[in-house]
Amino acid sequence: MPREQAAALSAIQRDFTALGQPHYACDCHPVGAAGKTCNQTTGQCPCKDGVTGITCNRCAKGYQQSRSPIAPCITRSFPMATGAGTEAWLKSGPGLREGDLCQLPALL
Repeated sequence: MPREQAAALSAIQRDFTALGQPHYACDCHPVGAAGKTCNQTTGQCPCKDGVTGITCNRCAKGYQQSRSPIAPCITRSFPMATGAGTEAWLKSGPGLREGDLCQLPALL
C-alpha cells in the first residue's frame, strides 16, 4: 500500500491504546470547531455556539450559516411566513420594509 494511502487510512481508523480504549483521529472542522482536539472516547469535537455535528460541520436547528469564521452559525432573526402551501422568509434590515419577501434559504 502506498504511503499516502496508508496515512489516509490511519487517519480514519480507530487506533486502540494499551488499555483497549478506542482512540479517534480528530477531524474537527477548521471553522466550526472551537478547538483541534476531540473527545477520545466519542470522537466529538468541541463546537462553537450554534454549530453541531461530530466534526462541527453544520449549523444546529434554529441557526443559519453566516460568513463569519468567528461565529459561523447565528440565530435566525427573521420570522417565517406560510400560506397556501408556500413558504417565504421575511426580510429584515436596513432599506427593507416589513413584509418584503426573499428567496427561501437552503436548509442546513
